[in-house]
Amino acid sequence: MLVCLAQAFVLAALKLYPLGGYRLDLYLHPVHLLFVVAGVDWALQPVPAPPRAALAGVLALGTLGFLPGFAAPVQTYHSDKPASRYIAEMEREKRDGDVVFVYPKDFYTFALYTHWHVDVGTDLTRTEYRITSREPYVYVLPFDVRVGMWKALDLKLGRAPARIFYFAVHRNRGVDRRIVNTILKAGYCIARRQEQDGARLLLFVRARGVAPVATP
Repeated sequence: MLVCLAQAFVLAALKLYPLGGYRLDLYLHPVHLLFVVAGVDWALQPVPAPPRAALAGVLALGTLGFLPGFAAPVQTYHSDKPASRYIAEMEREKRDGDVVFVYPKDFYTFALYTHWHVDVGTDLTRTEYRITSREPYVYVLPFDVRVGMWKALDLKLGRAPARIFYFAVHRNRGVDRRIVNTILKAGYCIARRQEQDGARLLLFVRARGVAPVATP
């Protein structure tokens, strides 16, 4: 067990694999559980045998309360088919002067399906991989919903792009609505809206001569 943990720390120190992210640490969970079991066993050693057995039984029964959550069917929130199709449409329809905004949590999806050039790097401070686009017109919005995201939006909108593509899949409804409203307030209207299986692609154009579309 200690060897497995030591390997994880060494790889993180060498910046070869991030440490601390829940999904990225799944391979360590059995080791964590073994340490918990060993700790409980050690803590119960001073307790006489009959009470110790009863206490162990209570702890075992207590874990049954977590089983319904583990046994619940996994919910599918979206399909990759519309997401890949929307990205292909952006690549096909983008013109000079257009800008592409990608929702913060969707850089993985975007990087997987796009034919535009992207760089994949590691950010150990966030225990995850980071995707950056080499294309100056593609911008992945920052995670900072308090200040950073809105400053970035204002900066890009201040350059008055001709059209704006907004791509999102794993979106928070409130943040998504605020992003859309920020673009609308900058003088744009939604010329086209496509949504399927959680994926969304909006095309914004200059408000002049375009009938507005209601804010979702």
